[in-house]
Amino acid sequence: MSLTRTSRIIIHPLHGPRWADDRVTDAFADELVSLLTQLVVIDSVNPSLVPGGAGEAELARFVANWFKRHGIEATLEDVATGRPNVIAVAGGRRPGRTVILNAHLDTVGVAAMNQPFSAAIESGRLFGRGAMDTKAGLAAFMLATAAAAERQLEGTVIFAGVIDEEFASLGTESLAARFQADAAIVAEPTALEIATCHKGFVWLDIETSGVAAHGSRFEEGVDAIVKMGKFLGALEAMSRHLEAGPRHP
Repeated sequence: MSLTRTSRIIIHPLHGPRWADDRVTDAFADELVSLLTQLVVIDSVNPSLVPGGAGEAELARFVANWFKRHGIEATLEDVATGRPNVIAVAGGRRPGRTVILNAHLDTVGVAAMNQPFSAAIESGRLFGRGAMDTKAGLAAFMLATAAAAERQLEGTVIFAGVIDEEFASLGTESLAARFQADAAIVAEPTALEIATCHKGFVWLDIETSGVAAHGSRFEEGVDAIVKMGKFLGALEAMSRHLEAGPRHP
């Protein structure tokens, strides 16, 4: 097989180098765009974030059926009522490491968007709610899992399409309780930079109480707003302290 100026070398982990021309990569790109389009047109707005949102069920069924058409068993696992994770497993026939490919099914709301599910392509970019966060990653992970199954790689690839990332991460919480792996890749957009860590978060409900009093006898009252001001000042001081500390390498 001859090598041309437009040929590219692809390193395959089992069979060594092979040659591919632009037709191979173009075909993959076309498949990726086609799949992404089908994902974006499905409304999967998180109902916990936006009351009345469609939820992830329709998209989860689409993903599961796509895997089944590609000869890969996929299961729907309800995490909340009518809101399932999609799990598909490739490989496992030969010993090796396990990797989880995690992408979320839900999106934020569509307020102020004229055509949120159009999946229109303009100037080489596909537009629609969730196109970047994270249905592009979802499509890429679906194709990667199918490729791993086709090539019968060593080890195991666990595809996880999870619910509720945009609100409380119930889907990933359920996933972590059921599966163990040597590594995981999460499809959150990072401007094409590899991110090896992520900050956590915590929700706090803070209340301060006071005692009402007439303005002419304010000394008999207790100002709850002043108390909250002290808390906010302490919170700002803690933020400055953390910002001045060591950064993750």
